[in-house]
Parts: sequence; structure tokens; C-alpha cells
Amino acid sequence: MLKKIIITGLGLSALIVALPLIGNTTLKTSIDKRLKAVEAAGISIKKNDSKSNYFNTNIHYDFTVSDKDKLHKYLSDLSQQQIPPYLSAVLDGSTISSDISYFNIPLVSNIDIDIYPAELSKDSYKDLAKNDEVLAKQLSKLIKNKALLYHISYGVGTQEFSGYLKNINETIKMKNGTNINFVIADASFS
Repeated sequence: MLKKIIITGLGLSALIVALPLIGNTTLKTSIDKRLKAVEAAGISIKKNDSKSNYFNTNIHYDFTVSDKDKLHKYLSDLSQQQIPPYLSAVLDGSTISSDISYFNIPLVSNIDIDIYPAELSKDSYKDLAKNDEVLAKQLSKLIKNKALLYHISYGVGTQEFSGYLKNINETIKMKNGTNINFVIADASFS
């Protein structure tokens, strides 16, 4: 009887110890599968940093648009509205970053994802700076400060999404003296 209790206890202990490792592997496999879909849509991974410990995993990705025509088709297929062609031209060569974090025990926590532009393409920045250098510098500052951040939280156990756009209250002054008030407040979804 004591032998069965010890064996059962050891088995449960091994399961508890292995659960975060299994959870991390499962979630990482799911993320990798979604990354393949992103790459098929004309976006390539420029940089990938991962930090993981027994309980938590944090992954940072930098993406760049490698095929603007594929991306435009992908976005058009997803959207119920027509996507303006200049959007994919602006994104072409730009860097979009994503920070992903999750607790390694499956079905217990959320996967949190922050998506934000990290850098305009050199061509987009040059075109913008040629027309209005002051605006280009202020936009670069907004991008550097992650002002255009989109947060998504996915409940692994509940399979529910929620998220928000980061609150923004910025005034951008153009070279002709015109002020543009850029305000996003309490923009959330669930």
C-alpha cells in the first residue's frame, strides 16, 4: 500500500514538474504555426529574441514586409472593405514588432501580444521628410515610444479575445504651423 502511495506521489510530482515544459512547447508550436501563415502573407521575420524560465516565456519579433503584393492580397481577402494600395507601399520595408508573453502552464493563463510599428521604411521616411521634416521627426518619436500599440490578450482555456489600442493624446505640429490632434482613448474590444 505504501509502495502505491509513493509511486502515485512520484508520478503526480513528475507531472507537476513537466507541466510548464509541456505547456511552453505546446504554445510555442502554436505560435510557430501562426508565424508560417504570416510569412505566407508576405511578411518575414527580421529578428527573434526569446527569454524563458520555468514559469514564463517572453518572445520579441521584428517583422518586415518582404512582399507588398502578397500582403495587399492577404489584407484585401481578410477585409470587407477595399484596402488602399498606398498602405502596402507605406508598409513595404517597414518594421513591425510584436512582444508575446505567457505563463507556461497551459489552460491557466492568457497569451498577451503587443503589436506596434517599430520603424518606417527608409523610403517612406524620406518621402515624408521631404514634404514635412518636422512631421517626420514627430512621427518617428511616436513610433519609438510605442505610441501606436495594439494589445491582444487571448485566454487559452476560455478561447476568448480581448484587447485595446494604447491611449494616445498627442499634438503633432506640421511645418506650416498646423496642429494635428491625435487622440485615441478607451478603444478596447472583447
